[in-house]
Amino acid sequence: MLDRKDRGQALVEFALVVPIVMLLMCGIFDLGRVVFINNSLSDGARQGARTAAVDPRATDYCALVDEAVRSATRGQTLSTYRVEYQRIDPDGANNGAPLLLCQNGVNGPDKGSIPSAAQPGDRVTIELGANVDLILGFIARATGQSTFALNAESTMQVTFAP
Repeated sequence: MLDRKDRGQALVEFALVVPIVMLLMCGIFDLGRVVFINNSLSDGARQGARTAAVDPRATDYCALVDEAVRSATRGQTLSTYRVEYQRIDPDGANNGAPLLLCQNGVNGPDKGSIPSAAQPGDRVTIELGANVDLILGFIARATGQSTFALNAESTMQVTFAP
Protein backbone atom coordinates (compact mmCIF):
# COMPACT_ATOMS: atom_id res chain seq x y z
CA MET A 1 0.00 0.00 0.00
CA LEU A 2 1.20 3.49 -0.88
CA ASP A 3 1.87 5.91 1.91
CA ARG A 4 0.92 9.57 1.71
CA LYS A 5 4.20 10.66 0.09
CA ASP A 6 4.04 7.98 -2.63
CA ARG A 7 0.43 8.81 -3.48
CA GLY A 8 1.38 12.45 -4.01
CA GLN A 9 4.27 11.42 -6.25
CA ALA A 10 1.99 9.20 -8.34
CA LEU A 11 -0.48 12.05 -8.73
CA VAL A 12 2.26 14.44 -9.93
CA GLU A 13 3.60 11.86 -12.39
CA PHE A 14 0.09 11.26 -13.69
CA ALA A 15 -0.46 15.00 -14.13
CA LEU A 16 2.77 15.30 -16.11
CA VAL A 17 2.14 12.30 -18.38
CA VAL A 18 -1.57 12.78 -19.23
CA PRO A 19 -1.16 15.97 -21.34
CA ILE A 20 1.58 14.34 -23.41
CA VAL A 21 -0.52 11.23 -24.00
CA MET A 22 -3.54 13.36 -24.93
CA LEU A 23 -1.46 15.36 -27.43
CA LEU A 24 -0.28 12.13 -29.04
CA MET A 25 -3.81 10.75 -29.21
CA CYS A 26 -5.20 13.94 -30.76
CA GLY A 27 -2.36 14.05 -33.29
CA ILE A 28 -3.02 10.44 -34.26
CA PHE A 29 -6.72 11.25 -34.63
CA ASP A 30 -6.04 14.16 -37.02
CA LEU A 31 -3.48 12.17 -39.00
CA GLY A 32 -5.93 9.27 -39.28
CA ARG A 33 -8.58 11.63 -40.62
CA VAL A 34 -6.23 12.95 -43.30
CA VAL A 35 -5.28 9.40 -44.34
CA PHE A 36 -8.95 8.34 -44.42
CA ILE A 37 -9.92 11.27 -46.66
CA ASN A 38 -6.94 10.59 -48.93
CA ASN A 39 -8.05 6.96 -49.30
CA SER A 40 -11.63 8.10 -49.98
CA LEU A 41 -10.40 10.41 -52.77
CA SER A 42 -8.38 7.60 -54.30
CA ASP A 43 -11.37 5.27 -54.16
CA GLY A 44 -13.65 7.97 -55.61
CA ALA A 45 -11.30 8.58 -58.53
CA ARG A 46 -11.09 4.85 -59.21
CA GLN A 47 -14.86 4.29 -59.01
CA GLY A 48 -15.57 7.39 -61.10
CA ALA A 49 -13.07 6.36 -63.77
CA ARG A 50 -14.57 2.88 -63.96
CA THR A 51 -18.07 4.31 -64.36
CA ALA A 52 -16.82 6.87 -66.91
CA ALA A 53 -15.02 4.23 -68.97
CA VAL A 54 -18.08 2.02 -69.43
CA ASP A 55 -20.10 4.36 -71.68
CA PRO A 56 -18.68 7.82 -72.41
CA ARG A 57 -21.62 8.67 -74.71
CA ALA A 58 -24.41 8.10 -72.16
CA THR A 59 -26.92 10.96 -72.06
CA ASP A 60 -26.71 11.19 -68.24
CA TYR A 61 -22.94 10.58 -68.24
CA CYS A 62 -21.90 13.28 -65.76
CA ALA A 63 -24.71 12.34 -63.36
CA LEU A 64 -23.62 8.67 -63.42
CA VAL A 65 -19.98 9.56 -62.83
CA ASP A 66 -20.92 12.05 -60.11
CA GLU A 67 -22.99 9.44 -58.29
CA ALA A 68 -20.07 6.98 -58.30
CA VAL A 69 -17.59 9.62 -57.13
CA ARG A 70 -19.82 11.03 -54.37
CA SER A 71 -20.68 7.56 -53.11
CA ALA A 72 -17.02 6.57 -52.83
CA THR A 73 -15.85 9.86 -51.29
CA ARG A 74 -18.60 9.67 -48.65
CA GLY A 75 -19.77 13.26 -49.07
CA GLN A 76 -16.32 14.85 -48.79
CA THR A 77 -16.27 18.40 -50.17
CA LEU A 78 -14.17 18.37 -53.33
CA SER A 79 -12.03 21.31 -54.42
CA THR A 80 -11.07 19.74 -57.78
CA TYR A 81 -13.31 17.46 -59.79
CA ARG A 82 -12.63 16.92 -63.48
CA VAL A 83 -13.45 14.19 -65.99
CA GLU A 84 -11.34 14.25 -69.15
CA TYR A 85 -11.60 12.10 -72.27
CA GLN A 86 -8.56 11.41 -74.45
CA ARG A 87 -8.83 9.89 -77.92
CA ILE A 88 -6.07 7.38 -78.66
CA ASP A 89 -4.82 6.51 -82.15
CA PRO A 90 -4.49 2.85 -83.15
CA ASP A 91 -0.70 3.16 -82.69
CA GLY A 92 -1.25 4.23 -79.04
CA ALA A 93 -0.51 7.96 -79.39
CA ASN A 94 -2.81 10.70 -78.08
CA ASN A 95 -5.15 12.07 -80.75
CA GLY A 96 -5.66 15.76 -79.96
CA ALA A 97 -6.12 17.53 -76.67
CA PRO A 98 -8.15 15.94 -73.84
CA LEU A 99 -11.83 16.88 -73.75
CA LEU A 100 -13.22 18.21 -70.46
CA LEU A 101 -16.46 16.24 -70.15
CA CYS A 102 -17.52 16.99 -66.58
CA GLN A 103 -16.43 19.55 -64.05
CA ASN A 104 -17.62 19.58 -60.44
CA GLY A 105 -20.28 17.00 -61.22
CA VAL A 106 -21.97 18.83 -64.10
CA ASN A 107 -21.46 18.84 -67.85
CA GLY A 108 -18.19 20.43 -68.87
CA PRO A 109 -17.59 22.59 -71.95
CA ASP A 110 -16.66 19.60 -74.13
CA LYS A 111 -19.49 17.25 -73.07
CA GLY A 112 -21.09 17.35 -76.51
CA SER A 113 -17.73 16.95 -78.24
CA ILE A 114 -17.23 13.21 -77.84
CA PRO A 115 -16.74 12.08 -81.41
CA SER A 116 -18.96 9.39 -82.80
CA ALA A 117 -15.76 7.50 -83.57
CA ALA A 118 -15.05 7.08 -79.84
CA GLN A 119 -14.07 3.51 -79.25
CA PRO A 120 -12.54 1.08 -76.79
CA GLY A 121 -8.94 1.98 -76.04
CA ASP A 122 -9.60 5.70 -75.56
CA ARG A 123 -8.85 6.95 -72.04
CA VAL A 124 -10.92 8.61 -69.35
CA THR A 125 -9.17 10.42 -66.49
CA ILE A 126 -10.77 11.54 -63.22
CA GLU A 127 -9.00 14.14 -61.09
CA LEU A 128 -10.23 14.77 -57.56
CA GLY A 129 -8.92 17.11 -54.90
CA ALA A 130 -9.90 18.13 -51.39
CA ASN A 131 -8.63 20.56 -48.80
CA VAL A 132 -8.58 19.02 -45.34
CA ASP A 133 -8.49 21.31 -42.32
CA LEU A 134 -6.94 19.96 -39.15
CA ILE A 135 -9.41 19.92 -36.30
CA LEU A 136 -6.92 20.72 -33.58
CA GLY A 137 -5.45 24.20 -33.82
CA PHE A 138 -2.37 23.49 -31.72
CA ILE A 139 -1.31 20.70 -34.07
CA ALA A 140 -1.75 23.04 -37.03
CA ARG A 141 0.47 25.58 -35.29
CA ALA A 142 3.05 22.91 -34.45
CA THR A 143 3.22 21.68 -38.05
CA GLY A 144 2.90 25.16 -39.53
CA GLN A 145 0.13 23.89 -41.80
CA SER A 146 -3.57 24.12 -41.01
CA THR A 147 -4.82 22.74 -44.35
CA PHE A 148 -3.64 19.77 -46.38
CA ALA A 149 -4.35 19.75 -50.12
CA LEU A 150 -4.99 16.13 -51.14
CA ASN A 151 -5.28 14.95 -54.74
CA ALA A 152 -6.14 11.69 -56.49
CA GLU A 153 -6.22 10.74 -60.15
CA SER A 154 -7.29 7.62 -61.99
CA THR A 155 -7.14 6.81 -65.70
CA MET A 156 -8.93 3.89 -67.36
CA GLN A 157 -9.41 2.74 -70.89
CA VAL A 158 -12.86 2.90 -72.43
CA THR A 159 -14.17 -0.63 -72.47
CA PHE A 160 -17.44 -0.08 -74.30
CA ALA A 161 -18.55 2.51 -76.80
CA PRO A 162 -21.94 1.90 -78.41
